[in-house]
Amino acid sequence: ADRNTRSCCDSEQEKAMLEQKRDKEVVMAAVQQSWRALEVADKTARSDRNIVLAAVRQNPAALGFAASLQRGRRSLVLEAVRVDGCAIQHAVSALQADEEVAGEAV
Repeated sequence: ADRNTRSCCDSEQEKAMLEQKRDKEVVMAAVQQSWRALEVADKTARSDRNIVLAAVRQNPAALGFAASLQRGRRSLVLEAVRVDGCAIQHAVSALQADEEVAGEAV
């Protein structure tokens, strides 16, 4: 019985992982069509570095829809502010005060 329970749980876990992967792929495809898709994406997608990066590369304002984890990622914020200095307003306060980030935003 334990063996069947374990395989049942494993398959449920695998199913959940496949669903999550598929969801990320759907969101990524949507973001690649339009960065604004990030605005309506769920928190998991807004926390995904690759999805946020794809949106920010289209329009640095997309940083405003990213989860705080990504708005605190220095490399991502630098990439955004190098294209549009106004994107600094979407960065976490520590990065807004960062000398290099602020310098790139000017």
